[in-house]
Amino acid sequence: MRHPKRQKPPIIILKLDDLSQQNGAIVPNFVRIAKLLEERKITAGFGLICAVTWPGAQPLAESSPEYLEQVKRWHLSGAFEIWFHGWDHAAHVINNETCCEFYGRSYAEQKQRFDRAQHLAQDKLGFTFTSFGAGGTISKFSSHDDNTCKVLAQDPHITNWMYPSPIDAAGQRLEATSKIKILDRVMGVNLEKGVGNPDFNWFLENYNQHPERDYFVLQGHPNPWDTDEKWQQVTKILDFLIAEKAVFMQPSAYAATTTKK
Repeated sequence: MRHPKRQKPPIIILKLDDLSQQNGAIVPNFVRIAKLLEERKITAGFGLICAVTWPGAQPLAESSPEYLEQVKRWHLSGAFEIWFHGWDHAAHVINNETCCEFYGRSYAEQKQRFDRAQHLAQDKLGFTFTSFGAGGTISKFSSHDDNTCKVLAQDPHITNWMYPSPIDAAGQRLEATSKIKILDRVMGVNLEKGVGNPDFNWFLENYNQHPERDYFVLQGHPNPWDTDEKWQQVTKILDFLIAEKAVFMQPSAYAATTTKK
C-alpha cells in the first residue's frame, strides 16, 4: 500500500469510550489498554459514563473505593484525561424513534445531565470534566442538537468537544460564539471499523488519504476488545503511529494549544 510522506508528524488524540465500573471493578480492558499505553509512553483520554444502566454496571455514585482510586490515579498521573461521555448513555424514544442520550431532550434536561455529572465527578473524583464526547451509535439521528450546544457553551468547565463528525454549521457557530473548541473527526480514520473491531488495514487506508491533516481524533471502545487478534490490531496501529513520530495528546491539552477555526 502506498504510504504518502507527511510534512510533519500528526497529533493524535485517543478517544477511548465507555469507562465504567463492572461487577465492582474497572472493566478489565481499560486496565489492559492503560498498561499498553503506559508501556509505550502514550497519553490518551478515557470517556467516563456517570450513571451506566447496563447489567452488572455500577454508577459513579455507588462505585467502590477501589474503582474511584484507580480513576483518580490515572487522572493524577497526567497520563490519561478522564472526560465526560454522558450521564447514562441511555437511549430514549421520540415519536417511536430511538434517539441517543442528548438528542431531542429539552435544554433543562440536558443541562441537568451536565450539572449532575460535574458535581458527581467533583465529589467522587476530586475534579471536573473539561472534555466532552457524546455517545451516538444507537440512533439514525445525531448524537446532539442545539440544546446540547447551548449547554456546552454555558458549562463553566468544558473547554472542548470531541465532535462525532467533520465540523458542520452547528459546530462552527458554537466555536465562533463560545469558549468551546471543536475537535472534529475525519470519518474512517479510526481505531475501529465498526464499534469494537480494531482494524489496522482500515485505519491505514484512510489515514493515508489525509497526509496534510494536522491532527486526528481516533475513537475506540476497549470493552469489546475480547480477542488477542483485536489487541494485535490495536497494537499495530499504535506502533505504526509511534514509527510516524506521532505526538499523542489529551483532548484538553490539544484544545489549549490551538486557535479556533
